[in-house]
Amino acid sequence: LIILGFSTPFVVGHDSAIVVNIQNGPIAGERRGDYYAFEGIPYAKPPLGNLRFASSELNDRWTEPRSTTKPGSICLQWAHFNKTKDKLKGAEDCLFLNVYTTSIDPTVRLPTIAFIHGGAFMFGAGSKSKPDHIIKRHIVLVTFNYRLGPLGFLSTEDDVIPGNFGLKDQVIALQWIRENIESFGGDPETIISNRLYFAGVTESIKLMQPHTKVYVYVDYFKIKYGIGEKLSKGADTTYLGVSHGEDVDLVFHSIAREHLPYTKEERIVINRFVTMYKHFAKGAAPRFGSHTLPLQDDRDKISYLKLNYPQSVVICASGLNDEEFWNSLDFNDAPYERICNSNPGIDE
Repeated sequence: LIILGFSTPFVVGHDSAIVVNIQNGPIAGERRGDYYAFEGIPYAKPPLGNLRFASSELNDRWTEPRSTTKPGSICLQWAHFNKTKDKLKGAEDCLFLNVYTTSIDPTVRLPTIAFIHGGAFMFGAGSKSKPDHIIKRHIVLVTFNYRLGPLGFLSTEDDVIPGNFGLKDQVIALQWIRENIESFGGDPETIISNRLYFAGVTESIKLMQPHTKVYVYVDYFKIKYGIGEKLSKGADTTYLGVSHGEDVDLVFHSIAREHLPYTKEERIVINRFVTMYKHFAKGAAPRFGSHTLPLQDDRDKISYLKLNYPQSVVICASGLNDEEFWNSLDFNDAPYERICNSNPGIDE
């Protein structure tokens, strides 16, 4: 037994079990090689009964060590890719999160990434993303579930069912992370959240959770306008990067690739993406080598760093608000034709 102070969590090692005391009570995770894993932590009360179609609430306390070595149930969803007739998966009791860290010393204060999974608010789960790549950079990774589909976003547009419960779950998850991440060696003051899928939607989380300094990084151009690549004809898209969603699998190792080896090119991209995440999580601008992603502070002029082979190129464009952009497209990747050097800090 190692006592870390009267007001700090304690850590106990029992063979492979690693017991950490959080605000809810003790949890028992495990060591997996170079990192610790705590999976299936119930961060909120089960959204059942009176809490169905209601805002989530932080979970109650418990006294006995709770096993957290396996992910909890995914949230109820329609499994589009399930080949069987039974396409309904998951359960309503699904508000679980997973923490992966290289240290359980509260004094270390490692930068923390809270990963909000994608899936159009209809499918997906935090447990589908693994820490294999990002954990090597000594970053605490937290993934979590939130209610999906009608259980997460049905609204009667009044006080009966006000809606947006899935977003409110995310707020509660971020609150839990801020209050407990020290127990896992994380720094509650440097939590960053991705917005890889929900450009323009989950930004409201920052407003609903004002006490957490949550930095948001998103490949804005690829997410909002990447469909132009798919619909373009005659354009060379061989080295324009990876498709939406595939980049997430390269940063947060997906269980879908559990037994599929990475190509040499994919490993290069993994290294670049993870390096950018590392710098950003530590409070710096996303970068790799001498290249830095600039702050996007002008909605009418969006620039981004294209991770190309063998070098990177800066693409700039104006008039990229939704209506302007789509009206300008002839499905021939018009924005790619406008290449400029308005950012002297980045070389072509």
